[in-house]
Amino acid sequence: MFLEKEDQILIRLGLSKVQAKIYCTLLRMKSGSSATIAQASTITRQQIYREMPVMVDLGLVEKIIGSPTKYLAIPIETSLKILQAKKAAELSDLDQATKLFLENYASIKRNRTLEETSHFVYASEKEIALNKYDKECANAQISIEAIGPALDTESGIVLRYKGFFLERLKQGVQLRIVTEKLRKDREILNAIRQLQRSPLFEIRELPEKPPVQLAMFDRKRVNIVVSDAYHNYADLWTDNSSLRILAINYFEYMWEKASVLQVP
Repeated sequence: MFLEKEDQILIRLGLSKVQAKIYCTLLRMKSGSSATIAQASTITRQQIYREMPVMVDLGLVEKIIGSPTKYLAIPIETSLKILQAKKAAELSDLDQATKLFLENYASIKRNRTLEETSHFVYASEKEIALNKYDKECANAQISIEAIGPALDTESGIVLRYKGFFLERLKQGVQLRIVTEKLRKDREILNAIRQLQRSPLFEIRELPEKPPVQLAMFDRKRVNIVVSDAYHNYADLWTDNSSLRILAINYFEYMWEKASVLQVP
Protein backbone atom coordinates (compact mmCIF):
# COMPACT_ATOMS: atom_id res chain seq x y z
CA MET A 1 0.00 0.00 0.00
CA PHE A 2 1.32 3.43 -0.93
CA LEU A 3 1.85 5.89 1.89
CA GLU A 4 1.88 9.68 1.77
CA LYS A 5 5.70 9.57 1.48
CA GLU A 6 5.51 7.65 -1.80
CA ASP A 7 2.84 10.04 -3.11
CA GLN A 8 5.19 12.95 -2.41
CA ILE A 9 8.01 11.30 -4.37
CA LEU A 10 5.77 11.07 -7.43
CA ILE A 11 4.69 14.68 -6.96
CA ARG A 12 8.31 15.84 -6.68
CA LEU A 13 9.03 13.97 -9.91
CA GLY A 14 6.44 16.07 -11.70
CA LEU A 15 3.00 14.55 -11.20
CA SER A 16 0.21 16.67 -9.80
CA LYS A 17 -1.40 15.64 -6.52
CA VAL A 18 -4.39 14.26 -8.43
CA GLN A 19 -2.24 12.35 -10.94
CA ALA A 20 -0.14 10.80 -8.15
CA LYS A 21 -3.27 9.65 -6.34
CA ILE A 22 -4.78 8.18 -9.53
CA TYR A 23 -1.57 6.29 -10.31
CA CYS A 24 -1.17 4.88 -6.77
CA THR A 25 -4.83 3.85 -6.67
CA LEU A 26 -4.57 2.15 -10.07
CA LEU A 27 -1.31 0.46 -9.06
CA ARG A 28 -3.06 -1.15 -6.09
CA MET A 29 -6.00 -2.17 -8.31
CA LYS A 30 -3.78 -3.42 -11.15
CA SER A 31 -6.46 -2.30 -13.62
CA GLY A 32 -9.74 -0.45 -13.51
CA SER A 33 -12.25 1.79 -15.27
CA SER A 34 -12.78 5.48 -14.53
CA ALA A 35 -15.77 4.53 -12.39
CA THR A 36 -13.94 1.93 -10.27
CA ILE A 37 -10.93 4.22 -9.83
CA ALA A 38 -13.26 6.97 -8.60
CA GLN A 39 -14.89 4.54 -6.17
CA ALA A 40 -11.51 3.47 -4.79
CA SER A 41 -10.34 7.04 -4.23
CA THR A 42 -11.71 10.49 -3.34
CA ILE A 43 -11.14 11.72 -6.90
CA THR A 44 -14.15 12.65 -9.01
CA ARG A 45 -14.84 10.85 -12.25
CA GLN A 46 -14.56 14.16 -14.13
CA GLN A 47 -11.00 14.64 -12.82
CA ILE A 48 -10.10 11.11 -13.87
CA TYR A 49 -11.48 11.70 -17.38
CA ARG A 50 -9.33 14.85 -17.59
CA GLU A 51 -6.09 13.34 -16.27
CA MET A 52 -6.07 9.89 -17.89
CA PRO A 53 -5.10 11.06 -21.42
CA VAL A 54 -2.16 12.96 -19.88
CA MET A 55 -1.00 9.91 -17.93
CA VAL A 56 -1.32 7.69 -20.99
CA ASP A 57 0.79 10.16 -22.99
CA LEU A 58 3.40 10.16 -20.20
CA GLY A 59 3.66 6.40 -20.51
CA LEU A 60 2.55 5.72 -16.93
CA VAL A 61 -0.77 4.09 -17.83
CA GLU A 62 -1.93 1.78 -20.60
CA LYS A 63 -5.41 2.15 -22.08
CA ILE A 64 -7.34 -1.09 -22.57
CA ILE A 65 -10.04 -0.66 -25.23
CA GLY A 66 -13.30 -2.27 -24.22
CA SER A 67 -16.68 -1.59 -22.70
CA PRO A 68 -16.02 0.04 -20.39
CA THR A 69 -12.55 1.37 -21.18
CA LYS A 70 -10.05 0.22 -18.57
CA TYR A 71 -6.61 1.39 -17.56
CA LEU A 72 -3.52 -0.54 -16.44
CA ALA A 73 -0.74 1.01 -14.36
CA ILE A 74 2.78 0.59 -15.73
CA PRO A 75 5.11 -1.07 -13.15
CA ILE A 76 6.46 1.42 -10.63
CA GLU A 77 10.10 0.77 -11.59
CA THR A 78 9.42 1.75 -15.21
CA SER A 79 7.28 4.73 -14.22
CA LEU A 80 9.98 6.14 -11.94
CA LYS A 81 12.56 5.93 -14.71
CA ILE A 82 10.20 7.75 -17.09
CA LEU A 83 9.52 10.53 -14.57
CA GLN A 84 13.18 10.89 -13.60
CA ALA A 85 14.21 11.31 -17.24
CA LYS A 86 11.43 13.85 -17.83
CA LYS A 87 12.35 15.79 -14.68
CA ALA A 88 16.05 15.89 -15.64
CA ALA A 89 15.17 17.35 -19.05
CA GLU A 90 12.79 19.90 -17.49
CA LEU A 91 15.35 21.02 -14.92
CA SER A 92 17.94 21.53 -17.63
CA ASP A 93 15.51 23.68 -19.61
CA LEU A 94 14.43 25.48 -16.44
CA ASP A 95 18.01 26.34 -15.56
CA GLN A 96 18.44 28.10 -18.90
CA ALA A 97 15.04 29.80 -18.63
CA THR A 98 15.83 31.04 -15.12
CA LYS A 99 19.09 32.62 -16.29
CA LEU A 100 17.19 34.31 -19.12
CA PHE A 101 14.53 35.52 -16.67
CA LEU A 102 17.13 37.12 -14.40
CA GLU A 103 18.90 38.76 -17.33
CA ASN A 104 15.66 40.16 -18.73
CA TYR A 105 14.40 41.29 -15.35
CA ALA A 106 17.65 43.18 -14.74
CA SER A 107 17.22 44.85 -18.14
CA ILE A 108 13.60 45.80 -17.39
CA LYS A 109 14.63 47.30 -14.05
CA ARG A 110 17.45 49.33 -15.64
CA ASN A 111 15.17 50.67 -18.36
CA ARG A 112 12.17 51.48 -16.17
CA THR A 113 10.55 54.64 -17.55
CA LEU A 114 8.78 57.46 -15.71
CA GLU A 115 5.49 55.98 -16.84
CA GLU A 116 6.31 52.74 -15.03
CA THR A 117 6.68 54.54 -11.69
CA SER A 118 2.90 54.79 -11.65
CA HIS A 119 2.94 51.08 -10.83
CA PHE A 120 4.38 51.77 -7.38
CA VAL A 121 1.62 51.18 -4.85
CA TYR A 122 1.36 53.72 -2.04
CA ALA A 123 -0.99 53.43 0.93
CA SER A 124 -3.73 55.40 -0.84
CA GLU A 125 -3.63 52.91 -3.74
CA LYS A 126 -3.71 49.73 -1.65
CA GLU A 127 -7.45 49.17 -2.00
CA ILE A 128 -7.22 49.51 -5.79
CA ALA A 129 -4.59 46.76 -5.91
CA LEU A 130 -6.58 44.49 -3.56
CA ASN A 131 -9.75 44.99 -5.58
CA LYS A 132 -7.85 43.92 -8.69
CA TYR A 133 -6.74 40.76 -6.90
CA ASP A 134 -10.33 40.07 -5.83
CA LYS A 135 -11.56 40.38 -9.41
CA GLU A 136 -8.82 38.16 -10.86
CA CYS A 137 -9.35 35.45 -8.20
CA ALA A 138 -13.08 35.43 -8.88
CA ASN A 139 -12.57 35.24 -12.68
CA ALA A 140 -9.92 32.48 -12.76
CA GLN A 141 -11.16 29.44 -14.69
CA ILE A 142 -8.15 27.08 -14.87
CA SER A 143 -5.46 27.93 -12.35
CA ILE A 144 -4.23 30.38 -9.73
CA GLU A 145 -0.52 30.28 -8.93
CA ALA A 146 1.09 32.66 -6.46
CA ILE A 147 4.35 33.39 -4.66
CA GLY A 148 3.95 35.60 -1.62
CA PRO A 149 3.17 36.00 2.07
CA ALA A 150 0.37 33.46 2.31
CA LEU A 151 0.59 33.40 6.09
CA ASP A 152 0.40 37.12 6.85
CA THR A 153 -2.75 37.63 8.90
CA GLU A 154 -3.56 41.03 7.31
CA SER A 155 -2.59 40.78 3.65
CA GLY A 156 -1.61 37.13 3.24
CA ILE A 157 -3.04 35.07 0.41
CA VAL A 158 -4.54 32.29 2.54
CA LEU A 159 -6.76 34.28 4.92
CA ARG A 160 -7.77 37.12 2.61
CA TYR A 161 -8.64 34.90 -0.35
CA LYS A 162 -9.75 31.67 1.35
CA GLY A 163 -13.38 32.27 0.35
CA PHE A 164 -12.46 32.91 -3.30
CA PHE A 165 -10.15 29.86 -3.29
CA LEU A 166 -12.73 27.48 -1.83
CA GLU A 167 -15.25 28.56 -4.47
CA ARG A 168 -12.71 28.26 -7.28
CA LEU A 169 -11.58 24.81 -6.09
CA LYS A 170 -15.20 23.65 -6.23
CA GLN A 171 -15.24 24.84 -9.86
CA GLY A 172 -12.15 22.73 -10.69
CA VAL A 173 -9.57 25.54 -10.62
CA GLN A 174 -6.09 24.33 -9.64
CA LEU A 175 -4.39 26.36 -6.90
CA ARG A 176 -0.63 26.36 -6.15
CA ILE A 177 1.04 28.64 -3.59
CA VAL A 178 4.69 29.17 -2.64
CA THR A 179 5.14 31.03 0.62
CA GLU A 180 7.45 31.62 3.58
CA LYS A 181 8.01 29.07 6.35
CA LEU A 182 4.85 28.19 8.26
CA ARG A 183 4.06 30.21 11.37
CA LYS A 184 2.01 28.48 14.07
CA ASP A 185 -1.20 30.47 13.96
CA ARG A 186 -4.43 28.57 14.67
CA GLU A 187 -6.57 30.62 12.27
CA ILE A 188 -4.11 30.19 9.41
CA LEU A 189 -3.62 26.47 10.08
CA ASN A 190 -7.37 25.89 10.04
CA ALA A 191 -7.68 27.81 6.77
CA ILE A 192 -4.96 25.69 5.14
CA ARG A 193 -6.57 22.47 6.39
CA GLN A 194 -9.86 23.53 4.78
CA LEU A 195 -8.15 24.21 1.46
CA GLN A 196 -6.16 20.96 1.58
CA ARG A 197 -9.37 18.95 1.53
CA SER A 198 -9.32 19.54 -2.20
CA PRO A 199 -6.74 17.58 -4.25
CA LEU A 200 -6.46 20.66 -6.48
CA PHE A 201 -4.86 22.71 -3.69
CA GLU A 202 -1.09 22.56 -3.13
CA ILE A 203 1.09 24.77 -0.97
CA ARG A 204 4.87 24.76 -0.50
CA GLU A 205 7.18 26.77 1.73
CA LEU A 206 10.59 28.42 1.50
CA PRO A 207 12.90 28.95 4.49
CA GLU A 208 12.41 32.73 4.20
CA LYS A 209 10.07 35.28 2.62
CA PRO A 210 10.25 35.14 -1.21
CA PRO A 211 12.22 38.10 -2.68
CA VAL A 212 9.77 38.55 -5.56
CA GLN A 213 6.02 38.24 -5.18
CA LEU A 214 3.88 37.30 -8.16
CA ALA A 215 0.50 35.86 -9.02
CA MET A 216 -0.72 34.23 -12.22
CA PHE A 217 -4.34 33.72 -13.19
CA ASP A 218 -4.94 31.04 -15.84
CA ARG A 219 -1.33 31.86 -16.86
CA LYS A 220 -2.84 34.63 -19.01
CA ARG A 221 -2.63 37.52 -16.55
CA VAL A 222 0.36 38.15 -14.30
CA ASN A 223 0.97 40.40 -11.30
CA ILE A 224 4.56 41.06 -10.23
CA VAL A 225 5.39 42.90 -6.99
CA VAL A 226 8.94 43.93 -6.07
CA SER A 227 10.31 46.25 -3.38
CA ASP A 228 13.42 48.43 -3.29
CA ALA A 229 15.79 49.30 -0.47
CA TYR A 230 13.38 52.03 0.69
CA HIS A 231 10.46 49.58 0.94
CA ASN A 232 8.66 51.12 -2.01
CA TYR A 233 6.52 48.52 -3.79
CA ALA A 234 6.14 48.31 -7.56
CA ASP A 235 2.92 46.59 -8.58
CA LEU A 236 2.66 45.59 -12.25
CA TRP A 237 -0.21 43.80 -13.96
CA THR A 238 0.38 42.49 -17.47
CA ASP A 239 -0.74 40.01 -20.11
CA ASN A 240 2.44 40.54 -22.14
CA SER A 241 3.48 37.17 -23.58
CA SER A 242 7.21 37.59 -22.85
CA LEU A 243 6.66 38.57 -19.22
CA ARG A 244 4.16 35.74 -18.82
CA ILE A 245 6.76 33.23 -19.96
CA LEU A 246 9.33 34.70 -17.57
CA ALA A 247 6.83 34.60 -14.71
CA ILE A 248 5.88 30.98 -15.44
CA ASN A 249 9.52 29.89 -15.51
CA TYR A 250 10.31 31.77 -12.30
CA PHE A 251 7.31 30.25 -10.54
CA GLU A 252 8.29 26.72 -11.56
CA TYR A 253 11.88 27.36 -10.43
CA MET A 254 10.70 28.51 -6.99
CA TRP A 255 8.19 25.65 -6.82
CA GLU A 256 11.03 23.15 -7.27
CA LYS A 257 13.11 24.89 -4.59
CA ALA A 258 10.27 24.90 -2.06
CA SER A 259 9.29 21.97 0.16
CA VAL A 260 5.78 20.63 0.75
CA LEU A 261 4.18 22.55 3.61
CA GLN A 262 3.21 20.11 6.35
CA VAL A 263 0.32 21.29 8.50
CA PRO A 264 0.43 19.70 11.98
